[in-house]
Amino acid sequence: MIARKLKSRKYTLILVFLLGVMGILFLTKKLTFQDFQLNDKFDYTVQVIGISDGDSFTGLTKDNQEIRYRIYGIDAPEMSQPFSNEARKFLSGLIYRKEVGIVVIEPLDKYDREIVKVFISDNFDVGAEMLKNGLAWHYRRFDSSLDYDHYEQLELAAETNKLGLWSQPDAESPWRYRNSNK
Repeated sequence: MIARKLKSRKYTLILVFLLGVMGILFLTKKLTFQDFQLNDKFDYTVQVIGISDGDSFTGLTKDNQEIRYRIYGIDAPEMSQPFSNEARKFLSGLIYRKEVGIVVIEPLDKYDREIVKVFISDNFDVGAEMLKNGLAWHYRRFDSSLDYDHYEQLELAAETNKLGLWSQPDAESPWRYRNSNK
């Protein structure tokens, strides 16, 4: 019985010690609550400091490096297309001034942007949210991810329900728009 009490006290002391260390880290801002939400699933996290359009943004790393990003698997309307402002504003509402999880898919595109999947939390995929709300097309040509079918279903549901850009009778994809305006 004495051995059991000593073992229990040992575990209690270890628990108190660990809680104390975590408290110190929180107080010194080495660790934030967000760090617990954005876990090992991500390559790293950034603070979003700018939104370029409905599928690209700028983030600030923990070492104050600015990096430009392109969201993988989606293509939002071009600036001169209908719903481009709505897509940009929606993306801004989702991620601007927030810490987001980054999974790098490709290091750089031709515009020097990292191609990434972006997450607000473990299960909140920003690209999927843009598709679900009808503010981007599924960029099938450049999507070979495990989420391909899921993205297809989200786009189809938005189109069926005439959400966002799908409320237009002849919504033109950004890649067709870019090719016709060369």
